[in-house]
Amino acid sequence: MNAFSGKYRTTVFALCILSIQWVTGQAQTLPHAHYKYQAIVSVCQKIAAARGDIRQMPTVEVNSVQNSQQIIAQFQPHPQPKIVVDEKLYDLCARFGGDSLNALACILGHELAHYYENHSWGNSFADMIGMAQEDKTVISKTEKSMLEAEADYFGLFYGFLAGYETFRLLPHVLNAIYQGYNLPEQLHGYPSRLERLRISEEKARELKPLVYAFRAGQLLYLRKNYEEAAVCFDYILSKYPGREVYNMAGVTKMAQAIQLMDPEAVYFAYPFELDADTRLKRGVVRAIGDNTERQKKVDYLLSEARTSFDKALVSDKSYASAYINLACAYSLQNNQAAAIGKINELEKICAAMRK
Repeated sequence: MNAFSGKYRTTVFALCILSIQWVTGQAQTLPHAHYKYQAIVSVCQKIAAARGDIRQMPTVEVNSVQNSQQIIAQFQPHPQPKIVVDEKLYDLCARFGGDSLNALACILGHELAHYYENHSWGNSFADMIGMAQEDKTVISKTEKSMLEAEADYFGLFYGFLAGYETFRLLPHVLNAIYQGYNLPEQLHGYPSRLERLRISEEKARELKPLVYAFRAGQLLYLRKNYEEAAVCFDYILSKYPGREVYNMAGVTKMAQAIQLMDPEAVYFAYPFELDADTRLKRGVVRAIGDNTERQKKVDYLLSEARTSFDKALVSDKSYASAYINLACAYSLQNNQAAAIGKINELEKICAAMRK
């Protein structure tokens, strides 16, 4: 009995030690089921989806407040792309109240921009407190400023496309980080606080015309001013060739084409149309002008639309909207076999993703 009791106590003691070790290990990073981890990953996923890219989004790791290695936020390109974030950063962003997710998107968009814009140096906020990777490429402060500026610009726009009000918050988030982490005004090898704020404010100003153009394009499309909407999206593409913008540019050109086509030439209601039911019941107003010239314009618009959707699919080969819209463009060109082919491609991709 005593021998059994001794074995029992030994087993329990061993299990306790293992349990303590497991808990201690878990305390260094938040578990995936933790609400803060899930919120951070959700923001990353939305921004990555808005960016659109055939590459898989980096994995995400959240260091808990018990972790002595505070890094703020860090994109680690090697050995596998990963974004590491402090739990403390989440808490700082939570202080923004209703803007908490917008604030978080400012930093996560920045780190994702380092990845999507192929920056070999991606320490950024980690570098601010001396937590840069030991094997990182040594670059000058001027080069760091340039990369930070680019990451601010693209990260802010990724966030905006994902539905976050990033462009108006980044300087405030940076100030909160400096205060929350008690960072000095000047950091060795990194832009000063004033320089860092200047960069963020400058990129936010540069971004505003794109934000306004995107919103104007959406509004003009809803008002059926398709030609003017197309001008807005083409302008954005000259600055930011993103998946969502290519898709919207293509849709506006298809809508223009339908406006020019004879009613009997448009056999179906298409998913991108705003009032397909009305068109089918009443027809469309026949355009005035030479039929040959009008048909050339329709062919040109549909060809441009297809090009836009193809470019969207180059960014993201699983982008369902682009496949559907590309099928619509083929259908409007009376190439139903090609339209069905694109839908079949999409069906195969969806089936593969469900496995």
